Amino acid sequence: MRKFILTLFLFSTSLFSQIYEHRGVWYVPRTGNAYKTKPEIAIDMDSIARNNFNAVYVLVWARGYPLFKSEVFYRETGLYTDPQLGERDLLQEMIAEAHRAGLEVYAWFEYGFIGGWGGYLPGNSGKGKIFDVHPEWLAKRNDGTDAGSSEDQISKNFYWMAHANPEVQNFLIQLILEMVKKYDLDGFELDRIRYPDPNCGYDSVTVELYKQEHNGTSPPYDYNNPEWKNWRIQKLNQFAKMVYDSVKFYRKDMRLTNAVGVGPDWAKSEKLQDWVTWINNGWLDYVEPMNYRRTATDFISECVNIFGRVNDKSKILFGIDSQNPTTSEFLKMIQYVREQNLKGFVVWYYGSLADDFDSLKTLLNQKALIPDRPANWRIPAIIIDDIDTNNVFYSNGWIKASVYTRWGEKYLATQSTTPQWVEYYAEIPTDGYYEVYAFVVRSTADSAVYYVYDSSGTAKKFIINQTNQSIYDGWCKIGDFYFKKGRQKVLKITNENFKSPGFMTADAVMLILNRRLTPIVTSIKDDIGDLTPKNFEINTFPNPFNSETNITISLPVNSFVKINIYNLLGQKIKNLTERNFPAGLHKIKFAPEVFASGVYLVQAEIIPENNFEKLTLTRKILLIK
Repeated sequence: MRKFILTLFLFSTSLFSQIYEHRGVWYVPRTGNAYKTKPEIAIDMDSIARNNFNAVYVLVWARGYPLFKSEVFYRETGLYTDPQLGERDLLQEMIAEAHRAGLEVYAWFEYGFIGGWGGYLPGNSGKGKIFDVHPEWLAKRNDGTDAGSSEDQISKNFYWMAHANPEVQNFLIQLILEMVKKYDLDGFELDRIRYPDPNCGYDSVTVELYKQEHNGTSPPYDYNNPEWKNWRIQKLNQFAKMVYDSVKFYRKDMRLTNAVGVGPDWAKSEKLQDWVTWINNGWLDYVEPMNYRRTATDFISECVNIFGRVNDKSKILFGIDSQNPTTSEFLKMIQYVREQNLKGFVVWYYGSLADDFDSLKTLLNQKALIPDRPANWRIPAIIIDDIDTNNVFYSNGWIKASVYTRWGEKYLATQSTTPQWVEYYAEIPTDGYYEVYAFVVRSTADSAVYYVYDSSGTAKKFIINQTNQSIYDGWCKIGDFYFKKGRQKVLKITNENFKSPGFMTADAVMLILNRRLTPIVTSIKDDIGDLTPKNFEINTFPNPFNSETNITISLPVNSFVKINIYNLLGQKIKNLTERNFPAGLHKIKFAPEVFASGVYLVQAEIIPENNFEKLTLTRKILLIK
């Protein structure tokens, strides 16, 4: 068996305390069709960090499958993830190794509205697993054929979902929110939130929506008709805002970005992607124009064009191609970005960077902090190795071994059936929720016992199958636990379920502060200020919905609020509330039991306490039963 020793990546905050620059790189966790192993991912993350990048954009949605365990995808298709991954949660594996290495993690939603690729596990439809169950979600051209374009390799059978279909939009938002709510991500990058080309949008659902808003008139056959193009652009704009509002509702500290077509006019005309509106209206934290040019001269020309369109150029993180330009041209592009005092850049992509790392060291010669982040946003991982005699204690039935993939030089193994144990202690640097990982070395023990001791003082018991190929050879997340600052026992491994013959193992333990569960609040005043809206707004989510939806009202001042539900004939069918509300965000649940499927209107009448002039806000909602 080939030995593989992982190396702890050490970094010192003192080296980069004065440098702030976003240095991102896109990361595809596979070679060809084969997904990388845990040890291979660990090596890659160490390489990215060692070469002084600080953010990695990990692929999470590609070729028609989520690369994480998705309940949303399972409800639609009966599959949790790409079938090739089996029981692996690839996103969690990448997060563990990236955070261990000191990198921020951005979930890269690469395929966006693309629902499948005919060249990879395309399901019975030959177009993507999602289209097996939802053929009505397929985007269509004006001649009724499936929509695609040469830019997205239609010759290789990429299939798009209908952009304006409310069910499609809700599916994508639910996929996104599933990651936002479940994983300790630092940011989220959207991609392909665009049309393949203007000849798209002729599916039956989109046509019916257009007819409802145009007195029964169908969309023009001419896909370049200005009004028809603008209608689709506005629907995509609404989706972009809905994604932003939904993500920020759950994670205000989540960075939301979007990889967009580099030319604003071209993107809007040819891809119906009005990304200038998104960034200028604050529906993105950063925009990442994919400025993939071979020469620095062409790259700079595109930059200048964009500077004239974006209100705040500090919100631009240019995507820079490392694959096609020469190394000297590539370095000139990075240098130009710095000369413009931008906050950083993102490189396409890790797989093509190997030849440039040595040259990059001339520009990236020190570590850097992510701009606009607190200095302690990502504190170093706490790793307790089994050779640490100050923090690891074990009974005398264990021996040190080095046969299988492990953390560090050795791991512990036992064949004893008499009680054996290993205890791990750690110095917790600050109160908070921590992700607790165990590095699992393969063994014959299918029910190794792990106890976690959090601040409650009560041991929580977990069973880990050390024979499971999706678990061993790397870090296995046990769970999220609250610890208080100070030294304490954090974990214990026992052989109480071990059966002879065979052996079981114990190796390193890792704790990583979970920023999803432990956000930074600088002061009570600041936190309250963030929660007080600047404008009167009304939003609904999910929309469309099946059984219930939440109506969120944003009030910058104390106000009297009345919310009614109307049908499309203008008839009031339900009053939800009619009372005074304090300033802030307020959520009201609407769960219609007897209403038929269809479009309804939510109307909020608001009278601010400092102004007796009534404000009326209306939103459409779609009930699907």
